[in-house]
Amino acid sequence: RYMDRVLVSWDDPPSPEQLAGESHIYGHYHAGCIFNCRCYAAPLVRLDYGVEWPAKVYRNGQIVRMTQAEFKRFTGAY
Repeated sequence: RYMDRVLVSWDDPPSPEQLAGESHIYGHYHAGCIFNCRCYAAPLVRLDYGVEWPAKVYRNGQIVRMTQAEFKRFTGAY
């Protein structure tokens, strides 16, 4: 639930339990790659499709809010 609608780079998976401040930490993993998780990873094909800006983005071990322009600068997207 904590990671709902968070944009995550495939090269840098988060540790959701650590981000949420939970005591049991299971490491860094992708959406749907842990027991009882119903999440799934979906590619971001277009920045204007399915994302409400400013969006939550996992970056440098934390979740931050970014505008579309900030996200483009951060990712090098055009």
